Formats: sequence, structure tokens, C-alpha cells
Amino acid sequence: MVDSDLIKQLADEVREQSAIARPIDIVGGGSKAFLSSGRLENSYQLALSEHRGVISYEPRELVLRARAGTPLAELNALVDGEGQILAFDPPDYGTSTLGGTVACGLSGPRRPFTGSVRDFVLGIGAITSSGVYHEFGGQVMKNVAGYDVARLMTGAFGTLGVLADVSLKVLPKPEREVTLMQEVTHDNLRSRMRGLRNSGAPLSGLMASQNILYIRLSGTEIGVRAAAADIGGEEVMGDHWALAATQRLPALVSAKQLWRISVSSDNPMHMKDAALVEWGGAVRWLSDPESIPRLESAPSWLFRNEEDGGPLERMPPLPEYVKRLHQRLKKAFDPICIMNPDRMYRGL
Repeated sequence: MVDSDLIKQLADEVREQSAIARPIDIVGGGSKAFLSSGRLENSYQLALSEHRGVISYEPRELVLRARAGTPLAELNALVDGEGQILAFDPPDYGTSTLGGTVACGLSGPRRPFTGSVRDFVLGIGAITSSGVYHEFGGQVMKNVAGYDVARLMTGAFGTLGVLADVSLKVLPKPEREVTLMQEVTHDNLRSRMRGLRNSGAPLSGLMASQNILYIRLSGTEIGVRAAAADIGGEEVMGDHWALAATQRLPALVSAKQLWRISVSSDNPMHMKDAALVEWGGAVRWLSDPESIPRLESAPSWLFRNEEDGGPLERMPPLPEYVKRLHQRLKKAFDPICIMNPDRMYRGL
């Protein structure tokens, strides 16, 4: 059951700031502050770090509900104890929370093979700028009542409201999981990744960095063993996937400007100069590129910026019709524009 006292405290804080139209800066574990251009002057810091804990967990039903401030590490340990996983591989930056992960819409290496965070969000409890708590969605996959506000708020960076609690679908842990490593050249990386994607192998991760291809296989003991023998390569241990998910691989960690480019898997763009190619080829990371990749025809996100970016938007520019949709949604959920303003785009 949702703790009404905790919810009331948060709702009261939001209502007080709403009454004076003061911007609210929503903070969970603070691990992803680098994604933002910084706090607005005179904003109110709404801390969710104490709003934590599991509300309910039904391993047999594969459903977990927890408060937004619950650390990812606690949730991973909980489901691991039941032989289950958070299937979208949420990146943990050390103090990452469930609410911050869902609000930022971040998924890890399993994303192209099992689904994104949005695919596993069943429902949410959220506080709008009026200071009212609402529940959206449910705790079953086939809940179709009303608008899908739960998934709408996933990846909205808190600009539509405060995520107070989240219901997730979890999955059984694979019987066996191995990581293979192969050397690969820039010239044949794209074809090699295409071949693996089309091979029918039980992939759960596929990335390349510094001429090394990493292949993660997850599934039954027999299936993984057969696929590993067919693919070949050296079986390796280590936290390669966690490092990639949190941009801590050697090729990325020292970048002052780190760009994330989203393209189709077979697009040759930046295949040779990317510091990391992941998600089977669909995401390329550029470390301190010589020119701004935003001038090209692919969605580009200035993911980390330790230099003076000036007026440069961090998120990919929006087509005009999409921008209008964003503006209408913002007006509907947050008419006085106090919830994490400018967190995604200026004026939103």
C-alpha cells in the first residue's frame, strides 16, 4: 500500500511552491545531474531520496512496485534473490533511483533485445503541479483503461510531474549468461553485427569499442553453449556491460563532450570514429568530436558536457510539429510551468 503520509508530505511541498509559481527541481539520488544544464535560480529542491522502499513485490506474478526514491541497487538485489532481473538493464550511476531512471527513460545493453524501460512500466503514481496525487496504469500488462500516462511520463525528465512510485514488470533471470570477445576491424564491424543480429543467437548485448566486439548471450544452458560454440571468441568475465551503460569505458570516461547518436543499425554514419557502438549498432557514442554532429541528419544528444556549450541544446532538436505536441502536453500537465522547467528543452 502507498504510504499516504509520505505522499501527503510531497504533495504539500508541491502545492506550496505552486501557490507562488516557484520552479521545482526534482532530485532523487542526484546521480544524473550531469544530464541537465543546471538548476534554475531560486528553484525549490524537492528531495525524493527519503521517499524509498518496496511497496509490493509478487515474484510469481513478475510485478514489483516501489517508491521513486528507492535505489536501483536495492531493487536489483531484491529481484536477484528471487531469480529475476530488471529486464531493461537500468544503468546505475552509484546512487541512481527507480524514479530517476524511469524519468530519464534510461535503458542498458539489453534494450534492443528485451525492450526499453517504457516497455516494462506498468503504472505510476505521480504528483502534478497542482499538488494532487494521481495513479495511472496498473499492475498487469493488459491494462488499457484510459490514456497511457505512465509511459508518457517515462522519459519526460520530470517535466510533467513528480514520479512518486512505479510498478514494473520483471523477468526470470536467464539460466546461463556468457560474454564473448572478438577482435574486429572498423571495415567489417557493421556486417559482423548484422550477421549476429540475424543469426538467431540468444543475444542480450552487442557492442564494440576500440576494435573489440563484445557479445552477450543469455538463455538456457544448452542454447547458450551451442550459440557460443558457433559464434566463437574468447569468453570473458568483468563488468563491461555496466561500464558501457554508465559511460565508464576507457574510450568514454575522459570525454569533455560526449555525444549519443541514434541511427538505424545498418547506417554507416560514425561507425569508424565512434568511441563505442552499442545496441547492436543503433547507438554510436562520440568522444570530443571535431565538429558538432547535430549538423547531420541523425538525432544527437549532447549527453555529457563539461565545456561551455553556450546556447546549444542538450537534447536532439524537435521537428516543429513534435515541439507543438510537447508544448500542449506541458500546458495540460503543468500549466504554470514549474515542474523541472528547461530540463529537456528551454521553455518546456
